[in-house]
Amino acid sequence: PELRDRAVDLGASPRSVTMIPTSAPRGFQPLPRNEARAALGAAPEKRYVLWIGNDKPKKRPLVALDAFARATRSDVSTVFVLVGEGSRHPDLDRRAEELGVADRVWCFGHIERERVALWQSAADVVLSSSSSEGTPNAVVEALVCGTPVVAFPVGGIPFVIEATNGGTLARADGADALSKALSGELALRRSRAAISRSAERFTRRHTFHQLLDVYRGLGDG
Repeated sequence: PELRDRAVDLGASPRSVTMIPTSAPRGFQPLPRNEARAALGAAPEKRYVLWIGNDKPKKRPLVALDAFARATRSDVSTVFVLVGEGSRHPDLDRRAEELGVADRVWCFGHIERERVALWQSAADVVLSSSSSEGTPNAVVEALVCGTPVVAFPVGGIPFVIEATNGGTLARADGADALSKALSGELALRRSRAAISRSAERFTRRHTFHQLLDVYRGLGDG
């Protein structure tokens, strides 16, 4: 919606603008959480907070780590899983030691898409710490898998979370605000089935048909 509104502000006719949201690629689909955990060798009784990101500064894995440590200070059964090149940040291990959570932080680096999809279903919450975004694939993929998201209200993230009732937005920037949002989300028991049903509009099949409709409309014109 932010980009649509910007296009209109720049002079585009609202009737000529079609918004087609980011969609999850094939392979990201709801999977029973314990089934996904079994495939990953993850303990069924623990809780997992998942962070996915590249090594761009705006992804801020250290902010996510601080938020996780604050939100789970009294819950040693919760594990923080970091995936992607951003999980190789040189200061992550040192900061985890300082925060006293090193034994609950798993940094995997780059992994295959199939395992990313498994983690999206295995996680209790997907955490985004980005300071700016478009509509990040990791957030959409999580919602399609039925996993709630905690994030800052940047880019298209508020739109997809509100459209699916699929998570909690931090009320300010910084680790403290993100930790409060994460604590609140971990205390909830959202229906994963309801989230994935609402996120059907963000599947590749659905957006493919939207794109076809745009081309058909152009042909009719």
